Amino acid sequence: MLTALVILFSIVYATTFATLIYGWVRLVDFKPSGKMSQDLTLTVVVACRNEAMKLPQLLDALANQTCSNFDIVLVNDHSSDTTLEIMNNAIGRFNHLSVINSDKPGKKQALRAGIRVSKSELILTTDADCMPCPTWVETFLHYFQQHPSDMIIGPVSMQPQKSLFSQLQSLEFASMVASGGGAASIHRPILCNGANLGFLKSVWLRCQSELRMDILSGDDMFLLQSIKRRGGSIRFLKSPKAMVESTATDTIQDFINQRIRWASKSAAYTDEQIIVVSLIVMSVCIMLVGLGITSLFYRPAIYQWSVLFITKLLIDGFFVTRFTSFFNIKNPVINTLVLSMIYPFYVTYIGLHGLFAKQIVWK
Repeated sequence: MLTALVILFSIVYATTFATLIYGWVRLVDFKPSGKMSQDLTLTVVVACRNEAMKLPQLLDALANQTCSNFDIVLVNDHSSDTTLEIMNNAIGRFNHLSVINSDKPGKKQALRAGIRVSKSELILTTDADCMPCPTWVETFLHYFQQHPSDMIIGPVSMQPQKSLFSQLQSLEFASMVASGGGAASIHRPILCNGANLGFLKSVWLRCQSELRMDILSGDDMFLLQSIKRRGGSIRFLKSPKAMVESTATDTIQDFINQRIRWASKSAAYTDEQIIVVSLIVMSVCIMLVGLGITSLFYRPAIYQWSVLFITKLLIDGFFVTRFTSFFNIKNPVINTLVLSMIYPFYVTYIGLHGLFAKQIVWK
């Protein structure tokens, strides 16, 4: 009975991710064509809370964009450091930069305040600790002009680091982004990231009642879920010229807290495809952990564990080879093997902890 269950889960996992791999592979790198319309404008909205150390590099990146036809709205979310001062000092550097204070605490409330005051129909969000490439805004504008969409999911990568811990984060993060891109490619979007996300203001206004302001995390995923439910168009912009770099967490505790925050919103998902894929990954990880522990006392369980582990390793390894160059992944072979050993334990812990965590703190 257990062996049959292991084989079933192996087939389900392989089939699910083979579909996502197919979706990623069929994505074509976007190449801008034609002259960009000067009537098409965009507003970059950034929610900031205690980002005095990271915000200056984002402002530099925005100042160095190859396109100047965009507005910026910086929203201060009750910062207790010099974030607001840095925002105000930046006003003179840009032709169209606004600084506002969010009335209510929390990232979602800050984004809501920024989106509402924006004057453009196309909104582009990122995080204050991220680094957009110089062609970021221009590429989004070109893409929207050629492929009008309700939501455009942009690629996010983690800045390359030397430590094994940061490399593993980069690999795991890239696999999530590539999975989201593959799913969007086959018209079944399941993942997006507010660090690089474009959408129409009019669409956001229609969806705002479904963004679950009572839940701290998920400003991006609840929007995706709402747009998808309404039959809106959601595309993934596959281009290194639209890339935004994020930073890996410094400590294991910071990493765990971040992932728990991400997982905490999963219980509120209503989209069947998001739920099914999440349950498949979670179930396989729990089964691997369970079989691994069982094999310490019941030796035959090691064979069942091996079938499931090898199946997952092979499909994951093949997936990694598809996106390694796009995300500039370091040491993909060794890191995939190491991550495969760690991943089931951390997903099981974070998944269960996120479901039952009562208090999640943004910053």
